[in-house]
Amino acid sequence: MMDYRINIDYSSYDIGKAYYREGKKCILDLVREMFVVEIPEEIIRQKFVRYLIEELKVPKKMIRVEVPMSHFIKGERGRADIVVFGENDDGVNVPVLIVECKAPNVTLIDEVWYQVYNYNSILDTELVVITNGENTYAAKWDEDDQNYFYLETIPKYEHIMRKENFKYIHDDSEGWKRPSFKELNYEKTINEFFDYGWIGEGTDDYLYPLIINLAGFLHDISVDLAPFEIEGFKIVEDGTRFTSNSNAAGGTWDGDYRYFILEDQNGNNQIVSISIFGSIKCNNDPVFGNRKGHTTLVVAIDDFDSKHNSLQLNLDKYTKKDGSEFTIWHDGTLTVGKIGSAKRQDVIDYIKSKDQSIVDGYGNIILGTFDCSKEIHWSQNSTKSFIKNIMKYSILRDEYRRIKKR
Repeated sequence: MMDYRINIDYSSYDIGKAYYREGKKCILDLVREMFVVEIPEEIIRQKFVRYLIEELKVPKKMIRVEVPMSHFIKGERGRADIVVFGENDDGVNVPVLIVECKAPNVTLIDEVWYQVYNYNSILDTELVVITNGENTYAAKWDEDDQNYFYLETIPKYEHIMRKENFKYIHDDSEGWKRPSFKELNYEKTINEFFDYGWIGEGTDDYLYPLIINLAGFLHDISVDLAPFEIEGFKIVEDGTRFTSNSNAAGGTWDGDYRYFILEDQNGNNQIVSISIFGSIKCNNDPVFGNRKGHTTLVVAIDDFDSKHNSLQLNLDKYTKKDGSEFTIWHDGTLTVGKIGSAKRQDVIDYIKSKDQSIVDGYGNIILGTFDCSKEIHWSQNSTKSFIKNIMKYSILRDEYRRIKKR
């Protein structure tokens, strides 16, 4: 009997360091950049993702994991482990490869093939792969014969794209570069930040120096902010990711975030993400309703496969300017799921009982002050203090919500 197995040395692909969340050993998912519980099947998936990127040269931005079939056909059930996309001539991302991953102790019987074939009846790719880390098989759909045929190797991404008449997506970008400090007030820079959605359409221009300076700092991938000690925990890793976070009211903020992986004194890890978003200014819009076009500082916290906004701070409202200094603060406004708005004073009292240092004599949460006559950078104590305070405040807000939901 002919052996159709494809030889992949999975031991050469590192899934990264171990993290712990709620006592469970976790992996930092390379694609979604979020914690997933480390189980045998997940290890194989993460290794295969690295194989796609390192060996087949698939751009990470063209890989999706845990892809719901309901995204393609309403009501369809199931999730494809890995889907690779290509961009067609119309600029639309289209699936070109499906991968079904199993744990090493799961035999790749016909039912596994049927599973991936079923997904492909929805996604309509030519290439499918099944793997359990011990054995890997690839097959190609032949339209003339209306059948799948085994492949000796999995083609590189460039070859898949040429075969399918898709554009080859070169992932050779150097990433966004932060403007120099002298360029912060240039019209070109301000327009660029508007284009990226980092300044609200209705935000007063006196706040631009703070927003452009702070957003530039958060999105500057050339600077590593870890490791860094904070009372009770430390930042062990940081980076940027394009993701979506939502709040209890159903609103979402999609875009680039600076994420921080924290580790507490018990070795548990947590991901906190921070970004700045501008909203459009509109009246009686059929989709967005009435908006004043504020600029919002968003702090989100991961909880395995779910994420939520712990804090959405309106910078137009909660920023005080004194000369070149800008102080970001908050009044404790907080929503507890379906329970609704909490009493601000109760929130302030809880925060004060946990960390009195960030509550001033008027009962306001003081998150940080920036001198925008100079560039915001990581070596400044004011910057470290702000990051520390914003994280602590957001985590304490989540603690308060959990207490109220009991």
